[in-house]
Amino acid sequence: LNFPTYGGSGAIGGAVTIGDGVGAAGSALLTGGAADSIATLQTGSLSMNNLDAAFQFQLNSNLLTSDSIDITGTLTLGNGLAGFEGLDLGGTMLSGGEQFVLFSTTGGISGYFLGLEEGAIYDLGLNSFQISYGLDLINSVTLTAIPEPTGMALCLTGFAGLACLRRQRRRAA
Repeated sequence: LNFPTYGGSGAIGGAVTIGDGVGAAGSALLTGGAADSIATLQTGSLSMNNLDAAFQFQLNSNLLTSDSIDITGTLTLGNGLAGFEGLDLGGTMLSGGEQFVLFSTTGGISGYFLGLEEGAIYDLGLNSFQISYGLDLINSVTLTAIPEPTGMALCLTGFAGLACLRRQRRRAA
């Protein structure tokens, strides 16, 4: 398929190829749903192994939901060819560990999105996420929220302060 935008909810029975490798980078979009709504699209095997292919998705950090593509077959991304673009419909800073499944397959995953190899950090809205291509959840592409570094630093500073206070009290006694 080489339409400017392809997606929504529902099911496509056969194999799907996004882009044809001829258009401009990201000119053939696969979306999970309509604007401002979360949806699930079901397809047969999916190939996004083209420079003009891109995945555009939405997640909602308030409701802990995201668009998803359920694939009966394999997901082929190629080696960093397809683009990846998200939008957070919520405004919640997540605490870390929350997981969003963007793709699930019955036949495995090969490749990765442009600039996002296994374990890469992807910033979206108020949050940072780590992407996984089946290592966190078998046969799934997931984004897992990672704790905000400033919050972690504040916690560590607080623990260090408590340790110093406790140490001073012991010396005084």
